[in-house]
Amino acid sequence: MTEDQKQLMNNMKAAGDSFDEIRQKGNELFGELDTGRQVVLKEEYKEKCKKYFENISSPEEVEKMRSLYDAGNDAEIRSMVKNVVERMSGDDKQLAIKMEKLCTDVFDVKVRVHRDIDASMNRRLSWMTDEQKEEVKKMHADGKPQDEIRAKIFEFLSSLEGPAGLAAKEQARKECYKWMEDVASAEEIANLHKLHETDHDACKKKVRELLGRLPAEKKEEVEKNLAFCEEVWYGEHTHHEHPHEHHHRHLAVRRRRHLHAIDRFLDWLNPEQKSQLEGIENSEAHFDDVIAQVKKFYDMLPEEKKAELKANFKSRCTEWMKEVATPEELEDIVKLQQQENHEDLKKKLADLESRLSEEQKHTVEHLREMCSSIWEVQSTLQSTR
Repeated sequence: MTEDQKQLMNNMKAAGDSFDEIRQKGNELFGELDTGRQVVLKEEYKEKCKKYFENISSPEEVEKMRSLYDAGNDAEIRSMVKNVVERMSGDDKQLAIKMEKLCTDVFDVKVRVHRDIDASMNRRLSWMTDEQKEEVKKMHADGKPQDEIRAKIFEFLSSLEGPAGLAAKEQARKECYKWMEDVASAEEIANLHKLHETDHDACKKKVRELLGRLPAEKKEEVEKNLAFCEEVWYGEHTHHEHPHEHHHRHLAVRRRRHLHAIDRFLDWLNPEQKSQLEGIENSEAHFDDVIAQVKKFYDMLPEEKKAELKANFKSRCTEWMKEVATPEELEDIVKLQQQENHEDLKKKLADLESRLSEEQKHTVEHLREMCSSIWEVQSTLQSTR
């Protein structure tokens, strides 16, 4: 809620409005949120409701409710919940009565959310077929993660070809970045488009600068879709070039960027060592030869210096993740690292890498082996490709 909305609710409570009146106002405010925010909050509240009633139910009741939930038997679950609430007493019972009402609202809100989803798809995803829209609605109804839903929409978008495909992608791009009109001047937006044609990384930095001008709640909404939107915009950058021309230009950029891609990891080398690396680079040798020489230089260092470099460079190896991951995903990665869950971590990193632009992917490819050596978890950081 906004501060004004919170104040409104507090004023209602202070004025002696009933719990049901305050609850109804809360539902009205919820209904005014964007569809995406509604879906996210609904899933969060559902989990909180489940946890609350699991804590006040017996293990046998919890097991049965889970089975009923999997079977879609909502009516019997509500009957069981009423029985659990009824046997409580005192303040605990009063709280349980309120929680029962609130959680009933949470599970019933899907009709309103689905209606909003229909309106949103008709406005923003009009290029999708009826079958595709139904599939996306079903994913919402099944509680699929937003990342998975966005990936499915991008899959549909990528499958479009010809004039219809170009028109759909342009429509998606405009919807993705429409928020800029609220925080940037026409001149700034025009300059951003020019920047997009010459430097993707600088363009993304500028987008994030503009993003910082949004109110917190709106910024959070935009950030959730940012990876998808970047796939749409940056993925289309080279479509207007002749394929043969672009191929040669891209290869030239790749050769120039080899050492540049890792130069921030090489500030510990002396001038003579850097000159040796440049010599290998200029000889058109494979980049693996450059990395092999860096490793030789690294192995020559005292153990104390090696430990210092590892500590300094560990965070640098994860900087690219912040470009495409949500705060929640970054927290998950930290947990997987702490748990040494290399298999799931490898999958998560591969998923994040798939969201990068071609230029970013290229940089990550050339950093991967370097970072593997620093982290000493080669199997985790290797690409799954």
